[in-house]
Amino acid sequence: MRVDHAPQRMTRNLHNYWKSGENVLYNHYSKESKSKTEINAEVHRVWEIMRPWIIAAFTFCCSLFPGFSLSDPSVTYGGTSPLTYAVRVPTISRDIMYGIVFDAGATGTRIHIYTFRPSSTRPSLEIDGEIFESLKPGLSAFAQQPEQGAESVRSLLQLALDNIPSTHWKKTPLLLKATAGLRLLPALQAEALLQEVRKVFSSSPFLVPGNSVSIMDGTDEAEQNQTFRSHCVPADVEARWTFAGITYTYAGQSDGLVGFDACYSEVQHILQGKFHHVDEIHGRRFYAFSYYYDRAVDTSLIEHEDVGELTIRDFAGKAQEVCDHMDRFTSQSPFLCMDLSYITALLREGFGFEEDTIIQLAKKVREIETSWTLGAIIQELQHLL
Repeated sequence: MRVDHAPQRMTRNLHNYWKSGENVLYNHYSKESKSKTEINAEVHRVWEIMRPWIIAAFTFCCSLFPGFSLSDPSVTYGGTSPLTYAVRVPTISRDIMYGIVFDAGATGTRIHIYTFRPSSTRPSLEIDGEIFESLKPGLSAFAQQPEQGAESVRSLLQLALDNIPSTHWKKTPLLLKATAGLRLLPALQAEALLQEVRKVFSSSPFLVPGNSVSIMDGTDEAEQNQTFRSHCVPADVEARWTFAGITYTYAGQSDGLVGFDACYSEVQHILQGKFHHVDEIHGRRFYAFSYYYDRAVDTSLIEHEDVGELTIRDFAGKAQEVCDHMDRFTSQSPFLCMDLSYITALLREGFGFEEDTIIQLAKKVREIETSWTLGAIIQELQHLL
């Protein structure tokens, strides 16, 4: 999304045209050998005749840009012209807020430039647009050349400079969160990369909060020779799975137990004691995105690209179906039983939702895909409201 600066350009052009017209009139009357007092009087008389037509034409142009008006001045053009306008720049320029988040992943570095405006009905932000771009490879590929890795961030940052008005740079927060790729690097190499990125950030005109460049918390990475055993995969399975450059081995449990009950019990044990139920969740509408949405689509609970409604019971029923009949779902993710059981346990045991609680599922909000980057920048912007 690009912000239209046509109203500001129109204001500058009006001032330029005004000065040009004034000069033409002065040159015209000077040729008639009139005194300066007579020339000023003639110029003023002509402008008084033209005033209503100019105002009408300018007002019509302003009407093409919502929020543009001739009152509540914040920018004034004056001088020797017979008519001086006080022009307020569009409210979009005054009210809009921006945020920049870098997602430094294992396979690439992505920039999200978000546009927000304050809600007209409550003290919160409404998403208004997003610009997205990415570069490959990810930062972790520059472990031996940290300066070069930081340059990839700098090149993406130029996109923000080109699309965010300079008047907003100092109040636009800038964040970079690294994920699995940097977590897998030796600590000294990862920190060297982050330090070079901090230099890029500090030299930018944007707002750089404390701890703006960091590695997101994640679970401890396992050694490559370790085998994960779970009741959530078939007992006779032993296979490999590669993620972020690490290959894991997973297998069923040696006791031969499999199915929903065994898997769900395993997930419950992981979640036990990690959540605090709150009364505020009752009687409110909740939305679920990303992982919840993708797994609902994978199992045909909702259609792709649709906005769907599911209850906790729907997730639990599908989890039981998949876990008790894993042979029917072999073409999909090998962790589908585990994922659905985890979602069910998280919503039911973790957050404390009732079985008939309706969850709204969506991939996008106002055509903008939801992700952790959106949540991260909203949290940062809340401090500026």
